[in-house]
Amino acid sequence: MPTPMLEKLAKENDLSLPTVEDLWEQAKKTAEGEGEKDNYAYITAIVQKLVQGKKKEVKKEDTQKVNVQPSRVSKANAKKHILYGVVLSAYGPEGVFVDSQNDWTSPADIEKSAHAYMQSPRTIRRQHNTDVQASVVESCIEP
Repeated sequence: MPTPMLEKLAKENDLSLPTVEDLWEQAKKTAEGEGEKDNYAYITAIVQKLVQGKKKEVKKEDTQKVNVQPSRVSKANAKKHILYGVVLSAYGPEGVFVDSQNDWTSPADIEKSAHAYMQSPRTIRRQHNTDVQASVVESCIEP
């Protein structure tokens, strides 16, 4: 158990060390269930998300640290009218990626969602509410 990291998480989030240690054990079980038993970066990401859910109070400065990014176009081919970009990511440049609702999606859940999406009929929407004329022509899961 990485005690210095857990102590830091406890202090930064106004939680007791035993609470954070319990979250670490819960994260290990989750990771093991997803085939990531020895992936400590994965376990750390899970425990960080669990800690966010246990915070005693949300401070204004904490809400400004959330790494929220809309889907971004990483490549475009104007001639073919094709855009490439990441739609959902578990990790960003600052570490764990959480969305505007402070939710984190594990790599295993992203993979399940990506496969289900490709197997089902789809409507492409902008920001979840405006239908657009588009089709998915390629799909991959970000490494």
